[in-house]
Amino acid sequence: MCEVTKENFSSLLPEIRELVDEAKFIAIDAEFTGISLQTSNNFSLRDGGSSRYGKLKAIAKEFSLCQIGLSIFVKEKDENQFIAHTYTFYLFPDHTGSEDVRFGIQVSSLSFLRQHGFNFNKWIQNGIGYLNNQQEKALREASLESSDDAIVQKFREIVGWLRNAKCGDQLQLEAKHFSFTVRMQSIMDKLLPPNKVVLKDISGLLYAKCLDPIDDSTVLPDDISVASWDQIVDEMVGFTHVVRHLCQSGKPIVGHNVLLDLLFICDKFICDLPDSYEEFKATVHAALPIVYDTKQLCYEMKQFVARGDRELLAFSSLADLFFSLSSARALQSRLMAPAVVHCTKSSIYDGHRHWHEAGFDAYMTGCVFVRVLSFALTSGFRVDEVQKAKFSRLLQLASPYKNRLRIPRSAILYCNLEGLDKSRCLYYLHVSPRQGVSDSAFSQLAQLLSGFGAVESHQLDRQRALVVAGSKKCGDMLLQDFEGSDVFIMRPYWFFDSPFVRSAARWICVVGVILLASGYKYVKLR
Repeated sequence: MCEVTKENFSSLLPEIRELVDEAKFIAIDAEFTGISLQTSNNFSLRDGGSSRYGKLKAIAKEFSLCQIGLSIFVKEKDENQFIAHTYTFYLFPDHTGSEDVRFGIQVSSLSFLRQHGFNFNKWIQNGIGYLNNQQEKALREASLESSDDAIVQKFREIVGWLRNAKCGDQLQLEAKHFSFTVRMQSIMDKLLPPNKVVLKDISGLLYAKCLDPIDDSTVLPDDISVASWDQIVDEMVGFTHVVRHLCQSGKPIVGHNVLLDLLFICDKFICDLPDSYEEFKATVHAALPIVYDTKQLCYEMKQFVARGDRELLAFSSLADLFFSLSSARALQSRLMAPAVVHCTKSSIYDGHRHWHEAGFDAYMTGCVFVRVLSFALTSGFRVDEVQKAKFSRLLQLASPYKNRLRIPRSAILYCNLEGLDKSRCLYYLHVSPRQGVSDSAFSQLAQLLSGFGAVESHQLDRQRALVVAGSKKCGDMLLQDFEGSDVFIMRPYWFFDSPFVRSAARWICVVGVILLASGYKYVKLR
């Protein structure tokens, strides 16, 4: 694992680009400052693609990325082996205009990161900046109101003031302008010792605040150069340079349960998230034409695996899948599967597991990808065919399932980036308390359903609840389990159980009675 911050990003960027060009595929993972909003935005089994996209989009707009992991899998020539080059990038947004970037923080998410050793000081102090296309365009088109000579003259004025200032003193510079501030900051970072002065915006005016006076040991060169605005914007593009190279390479991108990761990647590095779900799919597919979701892939590959070995793919969490496909039983079944070894920079991972560090999770994702494909290939071919098979054969096996992203607990099985999504067949059940049982019994219903997997309940009124099961098999299990219940009566949900239909029927009856009464009165009068 190689940790990448803004201190070493520029020096490592050429190396990363070269490795991406050599790679067979790149595995990714991301960590966020939050992953859920208020309860009104909760996910539901009845969410379609557009509904779920709207909820995920709200999350991606509210929160920020704090870490991205890339594990670049390079095939060794003439060897049945991959070398995994793993990088963990700390990301922290730069100022991108006259106002600071704002993002939400979910305490439970940050607590989770802290438990797994996340370095918050490194994130805030040395995180790499980034811009999406719209932000970069706006900055490049920003007017430059100050010439290079004017900025140098103002800088020399600040230095002269600092030699005699006291800690806490402030010097008014001019009305705040973003390009002036950024260019001035770049000169100060380059020529002054750290923690001497800071630029502050006070009521629209720019001030220099003295943190620590400088002495005569700080000598300025006679010729001070100012970085061009394009150079500064290039630096601010930051990690987006990596994402753009991934897009240009056309290499397969592999993630686990990767849909939310892609929303963040699109919004922070590519463009503002589109309004419609279909536009989002088209945007991501144009940028990253080949994406594999290992969670969906494991589900799909079960059909190729011998029945007795399918339990090895029965897990949904990344860590459980990684352990399962690394077990002795899986290794025996996979026969000639490619080995995966760490590069020298990632040797820290040998014998050590860094859970929920983005780089290590990306590495695990890549290993699961290689192993599940090898597992499926071994199950379907003779040993001599497997020995001759190249990785391209594994990708050929996976090709029908590319761009299918798992959407858990929803009305669709997966999001298809290049076509129609596949719908899930939901099963609806009606629940009511038995005679003599209190209405408060509904408070127990959620707990009773919790052991059945993809199931949720919605109370319709004091006497009725709707239960949604993720499949008919699950619905049948529920009917069988509740058949002898002393508390509830469960049966299939009928058309007339709908509150809307019931309300409409009541109104029809009322209108019908009124019409009949009116007709009777009319006949009587005649």
